[in-house]
Amino acid sequence: MRYTGSFLRTSTSSAAESPPMTHMITRNKKRMSSQNGSGLFVYRPDISLGDTNVVGNVYFANFVRWQGACREKFLSDYCPETLNLVTTRKLILHTTSVTCEFKDPIGVTVGDAVRIEMQLTHLRGGRLTMFFEYVAENDRRLIALGTQKICCKKLVNDSLVGAVFPVELLLALKRFSSALEIHENIQSAIEFQSDLSI
Repeated sequence: MRYTGSFLRTSTSSAAESPPMTHMITRNKKRMSSQNGSGLFVYRPDISLGDTNVVGNVYFANFVRWQGACREKFLSDYCPETLNLVTTRKLILHTTSVTCEFKDPIGVTVGDAVRIEMQLTHLRGGRLTMFFEYVAENDRRLIALGTQKICCKKLVNDSLVGAVFPVELLLALKRFSSALEIHENIQSAIEFQSDLSI
């Protein structure tokens, strides 16, 4: 399943354009597990009957919705000033791509405890990628994997132009990434903005 755009417009892509997510987890799993949770932003959705389909499993679209809820909770907890910029349309965090790959055929239902572990896996300029791992709380069963690609924009004379991520957001993201290259990119972005303010 793949979505693009701010309003989750469905699009199709070839295998060449979108490599299997199992390749991503092979690359990222070691970094994520080495943090023992300290490098992961964790979100726990409340599962209700309204989230399930006719057979009692959580409807697949809710997994994508949970990604958005996880991201909004992160902004609320760690980036209140950035969230205010977004809600007042002074800054636009444009979701360009959303993916979700389901690993467990049984899925989850009402009463199951699920944790969604979010981590920054790529940042360069005004673009970033977040990685999501859906895990059953009781047995650490892997339920699904997901990604979001986001670019930062702002309105200038009624036109959207590329922008840099706010320092507050960059510092918060640094807490939820363990890759040295990403930390260096974040530090460079912060120093760049400091130079601009001089």
